[in-house]
Amino acid sequence: MADPVSQFFILQGFILVPFALGAWFRGRLLRPDLWSRRLIRLNLVTIEPVLGLWVIWGLGASLTTVGLLPVFGFGVVLVGLLLGWIAQRAFGYATRESRATFIISASLANHGFTLGGFVCYLLLGEAGLGLSAVFVLYFYAYIYLVVFPFAGRAGSGGQPVRLLALFLSPNYLPFYAALVGAALLLAGVERPDWPLPLQEILYVALVFYYFSLGLTFRGPGLWSHRRAILLLSAIKFLAVPAIVALVLRLFPLAPIAARVVTIEATMPAAVYSVVTAVLFELDRDLAAALFVGTSVLFLVLVMPVIFFFG
Repeated sequence: MADPVSQFFILQGFILVPFALGAWFRGRLLRPDLWSRRLIRLNLVTIEPVLGLWVIWGLGASLTTVGLLPVFGFGVVLVGLLLGWIAQRAFGYATRESRATFIISASLANHGFTLGGFVCYLLLGEAGLGLSAVFVLYFYAYIYLVVFPFAGRAGSGGQPVRLLALFLSPNYLPFYAALVGAALLLAGVERPDWPLPLQEILYVALVFYYFSLGLTFRGPGLWSHRRAILLLSAIKFLAVPAIVALVLRLFPLAPIAARVVTIEATMPAAVYSVVTAVLFELDRDLAAALFVGTSVLFLVLVMPVIFFFG
């Protein structure tokens, strides 16, 4: 693995450059939102399933660690949900759509390959990436059984959630591939010794993802939502990591697994909070501002701490 300084600039480059290019192309492509959806879908049905299956299948972690990591992942988002609910009451949002948007943004975080998993890979290698993939197994069940129903009740125009259609969607392929990888690992099936270019595949996934986000970027009013961004940042970067650190002292994991949980507990708001706001007609501007604002603060303030002092 590269030294921390090189890793730091690699991560910055694979986030900022594709995002800036996507934002530049937004005004130069016909139907940029359509292209964004196509690139995201291409990522979901090709690259992410391969990554998830391969890195989980090759884990050398104990069965106890593999079983506990999704529980910790679920716990992290529940802690964010509770803190978001408390904070929004103190903040005094006028509409239920804004209140729900803040709560969902406080709960969901960028835990996947696109940020949390990539940081784990840069710092801990393939084992870190595999454990982070196990950590996020909670995600789809939480999104479709908790977040979407909650957003549907709060939103003014959301469509009812049809669970069967969701579970049959190609968007679920990364989840199913991760489950297959976990099943092969637990069954003791040895992973083939194929020379898979894991790092290159991961870089391609990142470029696709952040270029796609750049294509949808409209320059939300960050300044008008600055107080909400700072409040959410305090939850994401201070409160949640502190609670997770306490839990890890009470219920210790293997060192590398504990490191993965600690890294994932510091992630900014997830793009799925914006997706949810759009689907269920919540406060889209607030969701976008919280996602972009906390992501910028993470890159500028939190990520250096993780790489150089973590």
